[in-house]
Amino acid sequence: MVPEIAYVLLKCKATRERATMRDLTEEAFATYPGVFETWFDGRKIPDYSLVLLTLNEAKRREWGYAAGDWFKGWRLTPKGAAFARDVERRRQARRLV
Repeated sequence: MVPEIAYVLLKCKATRERATMRDLTEEAFATYPGVFETWFDGRKIPDYSLVLLTLNEAKRREWGYAAGDWFKGWRLTPKGAAFARDVERRRQARRLV
């Protein structure tokens, strides 16, 4: 789910400024229905813990796509921004076919 969260960071304009957990979670919930959600009291709600877990994975040295934390906000690294733009290009190409 790291590619998905990188794209969500790009959609939240987290290349220039930090995005809050709330913004990221809402965008992930809207962009990837069925992935970043959980059930509570009989309805679907955004899953903050899954988004945070995925962001922390994207932050690891193996990926290096994200930087930040819960309190300061999150942003894409230059490597992550390039990857997220590639994800965006592929999503747009799929829509055209």
